[in-house]
Amino acid sequence: MPDEDVTLVVTTRPKTPSTYSIAVVNDKNFEIDAPESAKSGETVQVTVTVAETFFKVGSVRYNDRPCTYLSDEGAEYFYEFTMPAQDVTLTATVEEDLHPITPIEGEHTTLAILNCHYNYGTPDHVIQASQYTLVRFRYEVDLGYDIRCVARGESGQEIEIGYNPKDESYGACWFVQMPDEPLTIETIATEKTVYDGKDFVGIYNGIEFFTSGTGLVSGATPTLAMDLKANASLTVTSTDRNAFDFDGNYTYDEAADKFDCIRETCKKTYGILGWRIGGDMFIRTNNLLEDKPDHNRYYFTARGAYEYTCAASDSYDQRFLLEIRRGADRTYYYVDMLSYTWDRVDVAFDDGSSIGDRCSALVSRDGTPLFRYVLGTDATAPEFRFKGNEAGSYRLQEGSGPDLTLDGFGGASVGDTPGSYTIEKGIVTFTTDEKTTKYLIDTEYYTYYEVQSDEAWDGTMHFYAESDYGYNSDVSSTEWVKGWVYLDMDIDYSGNPKPRYALIKMLLPDWIGRQFEIVSDCVPYIYDPVAGTLVLSQVLQGKPDGWGSLYLDIAFTVTEGKTLVFTTEKVVSLATPKKYIQTLGLELTPAPEE
Repeated sequence: MPDEDVTLVVTTRPKTPSTYSIAVVNDKNFEIDAPESAKSGETVQVTVTVAETFFKVGSVRYNDRPCTYLSDEGAEYFYEFTMPAQDVTLTATVEEDLHPITPIEGEHTTLAILNCHYNYGTPDHVIQASQYTLVRFRYEVDLGYDIRCVARGESGQEIEIGYNPKDESYGACWFVQMPDEPLTIETIATEKTVYDGKDFVGIYNGIEFFTSGTGLVSGATPTLAMDLKANASLTVTSTDRNAFDFDGNYTYDEAADKFDCIRETCKKTYGILGWRIGGDMFIRTNNLLEDKPDHNRYYFTARGAYEYTCAASDSYDQRFLLEIRRGADRTYYYVDMLSYTWDRVDVAFDDGSSIGDRCSALVSRDGTPLFRYVLGTDATAPEFRFKGNEAGSYRLQEGSGPDLTLDGFGGASVGDTPGSYTIEKGIVTFTTDEKTTKYLIDTEYYTYYEVQSDEAWDGTMHFYAESDYGYNSDVSSTEWVKGWVYLDMDIDYSGNPKPRYALIKMLLPDWIGRQFEIVSDCVPYIYDPVAGTLVLSQVLQGKPDGWGSLYLDIAFTVTEGKTLVFTTEKVVSLATPKKYIQTLGLELTPAPEE
């Protein structure tokens, strides 16, 4: 310091910035492009190029400080930073470039994306994928609709959809390749118009042909609803024992007026088919997994409201007479499950006016009587009297007189005198308003005669005869063999009491002497003590003049000692006309045990 005051003067000039190096750290998935050096304070431009477009740059840093993002185009991402007064090392990170996937599920369709889910089951769940990813999905459409599926990128470009029946991870599914932009997959349904305007289309309400063994059910509340839609789909639900709830597609045969489900479209075990009569529909459901008759269910269905009475012929629910009431109108159907027939029938009431109340009516189809329907005073046990084999006209056996005509349903006439009848084997009880008369009929020769007296047998109960005039061609074709006849009165096959019935057995020996039956039958008898006759009505036996069987009376004269003498010429085996017993004049006497 001098020995005087000092004044310091400072002058400045701009400092020249120093230049610092820039290093980059590249990776297989990206490359960083930047100048090798820069002066401190300069703005440095950085370009990061990703190796694949399904990657995007996550961050770019200089000495662990973030660079500023500018823009990106394709695989290139642009950043910048201000050069510090020190050397710089540039680093970057990349991540998968995920684009959102938006499923649009159209009405009457379902659409499920199978992969590309992130944070599934959380509020942050998203569906997204990177470019080239195969987006797998399935879609379905409601029955009766056609479906179209469209995949589009955000740019509006439609993307081709493929199908893989055997995807390793998902099985059969559709797929689309993810574009480098957001993706939308949409399902669009269009309803079919297969049966538009057809009169069979609509909702049918039904009741099952099932009486639970009671024989008779009535009601006004259907238990089944079936919707046949114009789009060729159907739905079935029921509140009865079957608890149906299934659907499917169907085809309708307009020529035959019937429909059938398409089995492969019925996904809930059951199938269905039906026949239409007029505007009503009879349907049958079946179990597709166990297609057996025991699993079939049968229904009557109709559109609109109705009341019904359903009568079954027996506890097995095999035949039904159905009465449908719509206001004052009544419609009748006869249903036979054994022959799978459903017919509209006419019901003519002789007594009563409904099959659900005490009545008697003749049921006819196309003018031909089928059976007589009878419901007694208890109105719980309907009776179906089907046409009997006795139906026809019978002439008087001897002399001249009016014909006896039996309609097979309990209606009869003698000449011009109408009445009703019951029949037991060949014994006809004919009733008019004035009297009751018994007749014996021969259904083989269509003859009859009036029974003058009919009493219970009051003699020996067990008879026996041994004949020397039996014939068995297996034993001898030239000589007679022994024959045996046993007759028991007022008993059945099991030996139990059965008044007014007789059990007759006739036997021959075989070639080694063993006895075998040629006739055995339990039939009603007519005993006329005044005329001294006993007739076994309509015994099943062989034809006397050829092969086959038939029902013929076997007749006896009753002696004063109450023995029985055959007036029937011979009785032939059921098996062959070459085995028989000549019976005319053969006397039956009390069996040895009596």
